[in-house]
Amino acid sequence: MSSRLLLWVLGLCVYALFLWWYSNTDGRLTDAEIDAYMATMDAAEPERAARLREFMAADDGQAFIMINIMDSADEPISPATGEVVASGDELMGHYMQHMLPAMLMRASHPVFFGSAVAGPMDYQGMADIDGWSDGALVRYRSRRDIMDIIVMPETQARHVWKLASVDRTLAFPLRPSLNPGDPRILLALLLVIVLLLIDLRRSGQSSYRR
Repeated sequence: MSSRLLLWVLGLCVYALFLWWYSNTDGRLTDAEIDAYMATMDAAEPERAARLREFMAADDGQAFIMINIMDSADEPISPATGEVVASGDELMGHYMQHMLPAMLMRASHPVFFGSAVAGPMDYQGMADIDGWSDGALVRYRSRRDIMDIIVMPETQARHVWKLASVDRTLAFPLRPSLNPGDPRILLALLLVIVLLLIDLRRSGQSSYRR
């Protein structure tokens, strides 16, 4: 095998390995898995548990984006001390210290995060629309992955910190139909560019030697 062909084969292998890790290869949730997850749910939150069961039962085995909008707490109270802290960011940071590694291990990650620059510009059929301060998009590889994170004891222990950082929050899953920023696309473009540059440099060096 020529060195040039080897270069492109290695690049293809790297990309194939990334695709395998980044995509759900375990299929849809089974009834047994759903029952196991439900057994860990807090009986004091029957509505949330029912929504999670419905979410899992409709699993299509595909990745999804969780849309989060938040209204930062005016007087955030630390769950550790019971005292008011200067900013909810401190409490959210404690929550994300656990969440980020847990997500990244499962090929899940934040896609976008931003702060509001104005109040709602368009709305219908909603009350109490003002006060939203932040928004975020988070990509999850599968419903199994998010449930694995939700049932972790550390997640449940830190979830109260997230709730303490906001006065209101709303999150719902969305199936992406258009995402030009998909890392699979970006990595493919990056690999092609890098491999072409290496290939061109090697070709140039070979021509110089001749």
